[in-house]
Formats: sequence, C-alpha cells, structure tokens
Amino acid sequence: MIKSSTIQKVFMLISLSVVFIGCTKKTTKINFNDIDTSYNEKDGLIIESIVAKEESESFTYKIRIPKIVNSRTENNNLKEFNDEIRDYADSIVNNLNGLVQNPKKDLKKAILNIDYEIYHGYNIYTLIITATQEINDTSITNYRSYYIRDNGNYIYNIEEIIKVEEAFPYFTQRIKEKTQPNKLLFDLQQAVIYFENKRVVIKFPPYVFNLDDTEYTENIFEFNEEEVKKYIK
Repeated sequence: MIKSSTIQKVFMLISLSVVFIGCTKKTTKINFNDIDTSYNEKDGLIIESIVAKEESESFTYKIRIPKIVNSRTENNNLKEFNDEIRDYADSIVNNLNGLVQNPKKDLKKAILNIDYEIYHGYNIYTLIITATQEINDTSITNYRSYYIRDNGNYIYNIEEIIKVEEAFPYFTQRIKEKTQPNKLLFDLQQAVIYFENKRVVIKFPPYVFNLDDTEYTENIFEFNEEEVKKYIK
C-alpha cells in the first residue's frame, strides 16, 4: 500500500515537473556575466563555464552551464549546441518565474540551481545538465544529456552512439534485476546515459525510485565494457 505522505509527494513532484515543461507568456534572457575557461589541448575544444545569479522576493537562482567552441575550426554545429543549452536554462527560469508570480499560489521563496558535469568515454564527451528546484520545501531534480565527439561534432541523438533497439531492453532488464524487490515502474526516457572510459552509465532522477522517504534505491547503474561492447556503434 502506498502511504498518504508518498501520494502527496508524488503530487508535488508532478506539479514541480510542470515548471520544466510548461510555458509562460513573459520571457526573459538570463544575463550570464561570469566566465571560467578551461582548454583541452588534445582535441582543440575550449570549455567555458558561464554563470548567472539572481535573487528577488519570490525566487533565487544560480546557474552554471557550459559553452564549448573548437579552437581549430569554426563549427556551427557547436553554436547550435550552445544555443540549445542556453534556451533550456532560459525556459526553466521563465517557467519558474511564471509560477511563483501567480497570486493564487501560496509559495515560499523558490530556489533553482542549474549546474553541469562532463564525462568522457568512447571518444565522446557527455555533458549532464542538472536542474534542481525547491518550492515549499519540496525538491525535484531533473537531468538532461548532450553528446559531443572529440572532433567537436554535436551528436543530436543517442541512436548515433548505441544500438538503442537492442541495448534498451537489455539495460531495462538488468536494472529491474538490480532494483528487486522494489517494483516501481521506470522508463529509460527518464534517465540520462553517459560514457565514462569504457563504461556506460545510466542515471535516473532521485525521485524515480525514492518516492518514500523511508526507502532508498540506488539511481545510478553502471555497465562495463564486456556488457556493452556489442551495443556500441
């Protein structure tokens, strides 16, 4: 039986999820005014961290996202990548702003943090954008993944990297085996997949498996080279 507290938590998580996928009429662009640059000499990729902070009466946010350029060639492919990440951050801030300014909502001061991590494996950089927001003491975290080859080419779909039709059923079955006796439903579309050395790692948002505060299920699943080599293109 699902506890009433768990049901309430599910409802709040669904409500918060709307901020990530909803829309508002008023739109603004985030002002990124802080830049931290690192340089990968081998691949010619320059990775900049661009940062923005803002605090108002209704919400506060701190955002750090990547901007990548290729020092050796002019790459419109990477411009599209950078624009997509900035648009994603803009949309989250605008949707959150629309929610907390709604006079019908009795909300505490909302908090939003957006950050990123970089992993490398199979000649591919995986950038994981992590967006965490807290409203009325309820927190939700979502991930989004982006892939770039060592030569700077932006990979639009993970199907360009792995054989999805074969790999996903295998990953799903292995995760079910690892999470028994927890029988919560999940979908790989909820997760991000990244490549670290010769491993494939699947990471779910914490809420997927941990709806009840009294229980904890690991949300990161690793597959070694032997397990995944037949699925890598």
